Amino acid sequence: RTFLVTQENSKLVYRYAVILEDPNHPDNDQPFFRTRLIKPDGSYDACAEYLSFAGDGMPGWNSRTISGKTYSYRNWTTVLVPLSDYIGQYITIEIAVADCHQTAHFGYAYLSFDGCSSEASIQLMCQNGNYKLRAPDGGVSYSWTNGQTTQEISIDQPGNYSCTILPFGAAPSCSLTYSYNYQPIQFSV
Repeated sequence: RTFLVTQENSKLVYRYAVILEDPNHPDNDQPFFRTRLIKPDGSYDACAEYLSFAGDGMPGWNSRTISGKTYSYRNWTTVLVPLSDYIGQYITIEIAVADCHQTAHFGYAYLSFDGCSSEASIQLMCQNGNYKLRAPDGGVSYSWTNGQTTQEISIDQPGNYSCTILPFGAAPSCSLTYSYNYQPIQFSV
């Protein structure tokens, strides 16, 4: 899909689940799943490129053998693609799933696009009187300034909190940082 990136749609969030039959061919013959962002000049953005072959052992994939056939599958996975570098330009999101090159073994995927927005940010939540910060979905790793490494953290002190997120499928140099300044309101009677 090709579209114009604006401030209002500068963050793309989508989800996918994939099943690939694993016939144990060489990698270049295996069923595969690939996502790419094609820049206006026709090159690929390394921060939004992901490729996995059946049976390649990539993190997050599972394997199951049924009636003597092996299948690689990935449960629903959320992906965050930052597009702010492309505001005012047309980009293309390409998602491909393919059978093996010998044409006898399958691959298929389910996709759900949550849409584009500019709203990916840290959210403040209150649950049973406890305050929590939640970083945006779509990261494979989360690193908060207080040392925690989960998507959601509990907080009890005012201050600036930042979270560095590595989007799913992105190179380590493609991390994003979001910040939240927590300043509770003081009441006196």
